[in-house]
Amino acid sequence: MQNLMIQSASGQNIQAFFEAGGDKLAVWHHGTPNPRELSAEVLAVFARHGFSVVCPIRPGYGETSLTRTDGQNMSEMAEVTAAVVEHLGFDKFVSFGHSSGGARALCDVAALDQALAAVTFATVGPVGESDLNPHEGIDPEELEMLEATRDLAPEVIAQFEKWAPSFENPIAFTHGAMGWALDEHSMMVPWGFDVRTIEKPVLLFTGDSDPNVNPVSSRWLASKIAGAKLTELPNRDHDQIVEAEVVEQALTALDAAL
Repeated sequence: MQNLMIQSASGQNIQAFFEAGGDKLAVWHHGTPNPRELSAEVLAVFARHGFSVVCPIRPGYGETSLTRTDGQNMSEMAEVTAAVVEHLGFDKFVSFGHSSGGARALCDVAALDQALAAVTFATVGPVGESDLNPHEGIDPEELEMLEATRDLAPEVIAQFEKWAPSFENPIAFTHGAMGWALDEHSMMVPWGFDVRTIEKPVLLFTGDSDPNVNPVSSRWLASKIAGAKLTELPNRDHDQIVEAEVVEQALTALDAAL
């Protein structure tokens, strides 16, 4: 994929990966902390369905500049998406997201008129809902770490800096671990929009063998978003849910939905 540097109207620098493949645009939102290019196999699937693909990197990761360090919510990513889409010259797009990126895809269709639909894979769910525990089944120590990101205290950021070298993704930590900490923070605070207001096609794909994100989140979202379609695949874990054959299935379903 081509490595792009884009400057938004507000002056923010945004890094993104782009692959020309058709006259339609797919915006792919990455997981946490996992900004990366899509595989050749997945890109080929998008191309067969007439899509070019762009993968914007969120603030604090790679060379995408931070606009603030005191916290952020999911809805703020829509500004980055809009800047990238405008730079590429598209007036419409479909938003895709894996894991925490799924929430950004949902935000796009809630906030941006040019977003036609959202497709999520193993998406996280929002906090603060009385009938949803998005962290159901999570290891207690991991949950404690996530809870600590609510206030982004200096000692929390320092701990993320210590953990960062254990990940084999140097792009994520080009300028430290602040992007990762902000990403985790955004999953522990209100998203900044209500998914119940979404009135565009939403396709939710989840695996029943995912140890990272409980399928309960996708099920809950399917029950709250009017017309949303849930596909729960057997024997698929967090990474297998975004393999080429699942993306093919998703794009075929998308063709029928639009």
